[in-house]
Amino acid sequence: MDHLIDVGGKSYEKAVLLGTSVGQAALMRAKDLPDRPRCLCTSAKPEMYIGRRGSNYYLARMPGSANEHATGCTSHLAVSADTTESTAAQILHALWGRVEASGVLAASKGWASIRDAVIDVATGQQVDLCELAEHLLVPDVFIRPEADLRKEGHDAFYQKQSSDTDRNVRYWTFGILKDLVERPYSYQATIKHMPSTKFWVHKDLFPDFPPLPCAEGQMVVCLFSCRKTRTGVEVDEAASLLLDESLRPSSFPGQYHAPTIDEIEQVRKKMGLPEGMDSQLVLGALVAKFNLESR
Repeated sequence: MDHLIDVGGKSYEKAVLLGTSVGQAALMRAKDLPDRPRCLCTSAKPEMYIGRRGSNYYLARMPGSANEHATGCTSHLAVSADTTESTAAQILHALWGRVEASGVLAASKGWASIRDAVIDVATGQQVDLCELAEHLLVPDVFIRPEADLRKEGHDAFYQKQSSDTDRNVRYWTFGILKDLVERPYSYQATIKHMPSTKFWVHKDLFPDFPPLPCAEGQMVVCLFSCRKTRTGVEVDEAASLLLDESLRPSSFPGQYHAPTIDEIEQVRKKMGLPEGMDSQLVLGALVAKFNLESR
């Protein structure tokens, strides 16, 4: 069930916002306003995010806000991993669960085996009313002599997304998070085996990104819904999963340990960072340091 959405102080039906020129114009104007749209499904009026795919504007719930929506609202948590309303976190969770259940990882934990397993379980799965595997990029093992050829393949995938006439179909990238650099308004992420592609993860859309630093033997796998831009690949939706050395999830999306103020202060002092530095900047610096040392 769809509820009314407050956009710029005026209430609209979701179908009007997504399917009419009047609604699209309202979303375009609201995207630059300081106040976000709000879903009127409950008295809490949870905020919504305005995204854009091609020339079309769409609405998405804010990360971590699923349970703030009414049970009957389409933005509530209870949606299937095989429907058009699936979130990146639900798709990633479902994919990795099926990879584990397949038993493939018991024989080999190398990236080639992980890649084959992910593609295999994605085949036949329906997302956005399309087969997930046809809209999923899982990079092959990086080999330097073939770097240019691999990049051409990645560019062709994102070009296919840019030319797709159905703007509601999402294109996904799955990989291991290798590096993360904090910029003024976004994080610049690098996926392992895709060294020349820069993924831009906006802080405003993903305030809880990045995940906390890994311990030795752990790694973070990510699933991005993204589109090509002049400066790289812009992330519209993101989910990450922290895996232990056995490639079992040690934390699910949105369930990372929240460090205390004292813990963050200890990290700040140990790294010699300025007193009073914002806690997120401290954690971001720690992530960047870890990734740099683990190359």
